[in-house]
This record gives sequence, structure tokens and C-alpha cells, in this order.
Amino acid sequence: MAAAPHQWFDSFGDLATWFGSIGTVAAFGVGFWQIHRERRHRLLREMGDRMRARRAHADHVSAWIAESELVVANRSGHPIHDVEVQAADVLDPVDAADGRGPAPTRIGIVLPGEHRQTLRHLADTPVLPAITFTDARGDRWHRAPGRPPVLVGPPEGADRHRSTGCDGDAG
Repeated sequence: MAAAPHQWFDSFGDLATWFGSIGTVAAFGVGFWQIHRERRHRLLREMGDRMRARRAHADHVSAWIAESELVVANRSGHPIHDVEVQAADVLDPVDAADGRGPAPTRIGIVLPGEHRQTLRHLADTPVLPAITFTDARGDRWHRAPGRPPVLVGPPEGADRHRSTGCDGDAG
């Protein structure tokens, strides 16, 4: 014997139970979406905080030209090395390394404080030169005049694994 249509529908529950179930599933979906969104924002914020912390030393390094002297101010509290000061603002540090721009002034190590060096050629030299250097962590930075430092990678020819103490691939 076949069941009446209303009996078949009653076997699946009433309408209020269905709406409640759908609402519960939707609430879980919205909750998971909000958790995912908050996690993504938190990770981006933490990544920005890590980059600011990594850049903390580089923010305290600057260079300028005063009375025929190049002054490199290292107020980071740690020495910097492989310093290159480009008299003309070179937008791309790779171009400077390729020799397309004027030759940079090179300084091996700059201890905390001010380092002064007499310049020979002052014609068309801006007061604020671009500076590229390696910090105490081994990160290579480039700072154009009036801009924050930009991470450009490890110094040329340096083995990043050896300088940071990381184990490399045995091979």
C-alpha cells in the first residue's frame, strides 16, 4: 500500500526543523569564513611586523654629503659592511653593479657612529646619495634618497648558508 503524499513529507520532519538545520549549517559556514579571513589578516600583519623588525637596523643607516665629505651614519648599534655609496641616485642597484652608472664609493666596514670620507669628484653630486650595504644579519639593503630601505638580497659572492649558520645540502 502506498503512503499518502503528506505522510511521505512528514517522514522527513517539519518545516521549522529544516529551516533550523539550514540556519545552523549557514552559521557554521559564516563562522569558518570569518575565521579564515581573520587568520589571513593576522598572518599579513605578522609578516609586516617581521619585515619591520628585520628592517630595524637598516632604518638607522643613512648617508649624505657635507663640505666635500661623504658621511655614513650608522645609528643601528651594529656594524654594517660591504657599503657602496652611489653619488647619483641609481633607481636599480643591479644597474650600478653592472657599471652603467657612475662608480660607487666602497667602504668595507662602518662601525656604529659616523664614518667620514673625503670625496674627490663633487661635480653634479647630490647632497643625498643612494647607499647599499649588508647588515649584521647578512641581509643586503639599498636605500635611495628620501626612501625607506629595500631588501635586495645577500651580498655578491656571499654564501648565505655560511653567513647565517644554517646547514646546507650535503652534496
